[in-house]
Amino acid sequence: MATPIATALAVYEAGKKAYEAYQGIVAFVRLGSHSPTPEEEILARLEVLHQDFVALQGRFDEVMEAVKQAVRVEQQAYVLALRRDLEGLRGRARTATDELNSWAVGGRKDPLLRSNADDNSRLAANTLLEGDSYFYRPDPNSPESVFDHRLAYIAYVYVLTVRFGVIAGLNPQYREDRLAREELTRHAARLDWVFQHADQAIEPHTGGGPDDRGSYFLAHQCVDHITGYDTGHTEVGWRPGGQAEYDDARSYYADQLRADMRVRTGLAKLMGFHDTVAHWAKDPRTPGWSPWAPAEVPDSMVSLAAASDRPGHTVLVWRDPDKGQLRTTSYDSTAAAPAWKPSVAISAENTVREEPTPRALASGPSLITVVMRGKDGGVYATRTDPTRPTGWLDAPVRVSGDTTDVSYAEAAATPGSVVVVWRDNGTGTLMAAFQDAKGAWGPPRAATPAGAISLDSDLTVACPSPGVVLAVWTMNDRTVHGVTYDSHAADPAWSAPAQIAEFPGNDFASSIHAMGTGDGKADVVWQGTFGSMWNIHYDGGWSAPAEITPRHLTKWGVPYTTVPAVAGDRRVNWFWQGRDSRVQTIHRDPQQPQWSAPLRLGPPWARPWPSAGPSAPFRPSGCSPTSPWAGGATSPPSGWPHSSEPLSAKSPGRCRGRPPPAARE
Repeated sequence: MATPIATALAVYEAGKKAYEAYQGIVAFVRLGSHSPTPEEEILARLEVLHQDFVALQGRFDEVMEAVKQAVRVEQQAYVLALRRDLEGLRGRARTATDELNSWAVGGRKDPLLRSNADDNSRLAANTLLEGDSYFYRPDPNSPESVFDHRLAYIAYVYVLTVRFGVIAGLNPQYREDRLAREELTRHAARLDWVFQHADQAIEPHTGGGPDDRGSYFLAHQCVDHITGYDTGHTEVGWRPGGQAEYDDARSYYADQLRADMRVRTGLAKLMGFHDTVAHWAKDPRTPGWSPWAPAEVPDSMVSLAAASDRPGHTVLVWRDPDKGQLRTTSYDSTAAAPAWKPSVAISAENTVREEPTPRALASGPSLITVVMRGKDGGVYATRTDPTRPTGWLDAPVRVSGDTTDVSYAEAAATPGSVVVVWRDNGTGTLMAAFQDAKGAWGPPRAATPAGAISLDSDLTVACPSPGVVLAVWTMNDRTVHGVTYDSHAADPAWSAPAQIAEFPGNDFASSIHAMGTGDGKADVVWQGTFGSMWNIHYDGGWSAPAEITPRHLTKWGVPYTTVPAVAGDRRVNWFWQGRDSRVQTIHRDPQQPQWSAPLRLGPPWARPWPSAGPSAPFRPSGCSPTSPWAGGATSPPSGWPHSSEPLSAKSPGRCRGRPPPAARE
């Protein structure tokens, strides 16, 4: 008897294999290589797809059995006929692949083979594009049909990938063909239709309520009515709070449960497939977000940071947990054959602390600085150096002086300068050190008097304009304080600490984040109690706190998921991982007081089945000049948020970590 786990995994694997083949074809066509020829490379990808589906046939048979079990005996003939029709469409798509192969091997001279490959692949894909009935089955308890996409989806992703391969094989410049773009756009709409209908079958349940003593009780459960998978009843228990906190908790768990179920049933992979098809179907002259794509970087990585020193050039830095050292790689999208370079070590082994995440900053073309905490407690920095074999300094330099009891080590950059600010725990003083345009560090100096910063507060640093620094921190009395430094002054010095804001309501942010735009302005943001983003704006003075997103968006208790980026046109972007496990973003353009509505990018970032699920490690994306990450990733890197529970788990995965926003093309 087929189980919900087996059928969901089969659907997941079908989407995953087609998604990988589609992206492989896209990647090759983008490079414009001619050795091997586009047809040879595309045919090789399609052959791998075919063999993958052959290997998965046993799992597909389990899906067939599950669908048969969902109907009455007298209705099973319909299901058998559906399977026969779908197999016929896959066979027609396979015929199109053979015809494309014969046409390429024959020197591309036979117009009939070319025409037949085009016609057979188009017919197979368009049949599932237009035929809604393939995505329904009889309802055993009603004369109406019920949506069940599993059998048709397996066939659709196969024939659609073959169709795309034929389109690209016959015309590698297909994006310049309006008819080809319109055809693929229709298929993207169809994939969205499938997703919307399948998503309606996911039903999260939350229940409980507040008492009269300042606490509330919460329990949850989630059911997918297509596969029959049920998480089971889970009691979260009693938590402090009233009606508002209870309502927020219900919203939180409903989003988490749905996101987790989307991953487990393969809908997250469907969302990624849709994004890829939609992106490569649009006119390349139209700006927009790209789909996620893998960055070929090593598997063992945590504490990822990124920087971009010039358009198209990305530098990734991470800590290798096995060696306790920092490593880096880079990617240049403007190169003739863009590729990630082999990684190199930029610190000795067993010298870098697990926390905090290193900071990577660009202060000019070809000048990337990385700030880290050493295991001896000091603050260290290294930078690019084109005269060295690795392209980096031989060893990091210590910038924090003799002290070893420090916290934070936040950093910011402006053209020609980098500043690092940390807390000396022995005196309660904020200390700062500057790196000049040649990469030399000055001595650490006090930025505040002793005792100016609370022990449990958080710190952030930004440069609103070249040579100007803002250091902002929280205090235990729920206030925000700051100091400024202007290197252009006759006698440069840090200003006296001053309160710049008070957290509204009951908010006490565990983490704040800042970003300067280079034109004298800066923004500080934090996550509010009920899942919204708050902002104070600097333009020579500080604005009052303002709620800049709707509520119930951000995760609980995750202080390090907010990623800032400033585009070349000074557009301010903020990225975070939402409660639905998807990367979300907002932006504000220069001279505009209003922030955009939140935009969700890509599918939920979570990973089902640690042993039976996808074998590829989580991989990060890269940078672009207009966002902190470019290209994106098919899945996050190791150490980034994922569900560690197997499919039979009784609770949704709790995600923590810094997510990688997608890239603007």
